[in-house]
Amino acid sequence: MHGTIIPGCPETYQSTQQSEQQQQFQSEHEQGQQSRYRQGDQHQKVRRVRQGDIVATPAGVAKWVYNDGDTPLVMVSLFDTSNNENQLDNNRRSFYLGGNPQQQRERQQRRSAYPSRGFEQDNSSNNIFSGFDDQMLAEAFGVSRDIARKLKGQNDNRGSIVRVESGLQVIRPPRMEEEEEEYQQERPNGLEEPLCNIKLRVNIDNPSKSDVYNPNAGRINRINSRNLPILRLLNLNAEKGVLYRV
Repeated sequence: MHGTIIPGCPETYQSTQQSEQQQQFQSEHEQGQQSRYRQGDQHQKVRRVRQGDIVATPAGVAKWVYNDGDTPLVMVSLFDTSNNENQLDNNRRSFYLGGNPQQQRERQQRRSAYPSRGFEQDNSSNNIFSGFDDQMLAEAFGVSRDIARKLKGQNDNRGSIVRVESGLQVIRPPRMEEEEEEYQQERPNGLEEPLCNIKLRVNIDNPSKSDVYNPNAGRINRINSRNLPILRLLNLNAEKGVLYRV
């Protein structure tokens, strides 16, 4: 699964759940009190990913990937450090919501650059929430101070891959409905697509959509702004060639 958090876009995947104490509240309702409900889960669109998928996200968009299958997930990330949003230098900067692989990488770089200085104390932050006050985080997310403190990830030595205890539960439409929606997205209507609804994923491993094909040689699949419009914003494209063994 692949999820994104695009600033300014609504959380279109929603569910409403009754509180765990509904039975108690219903008995109180008989005495003149109303039954209470709590807001269910809500988030932005979640997409399924499979082998050969290319996912493109612009700068400033938070993203996460969760493997709910029974096989390992291998990902290759490509970062364009020459884009207009990266105005400092040509170095990549990542800001993590959980885990802290960047801290580990910086520690390794210091050890290799200054081997004679030994180990230095690392006082850098764990994630982007660690710079905020506990009370501010609690009010912003509507959680307790204890949960807000956990969000800050103090002394969190995990890397970029974080194990989710008891699995990750998200709101997703049935697979058939999702595939039908993807088919509709492949048919552009000639209008400029808003960022909130823009297509972020396309598969480059589909032989039936090859741009170049020779049964005795191989095939080439190209991904550009025509079949993945968001690449127009990123000024990138992709191409994959498969050679057939004779």
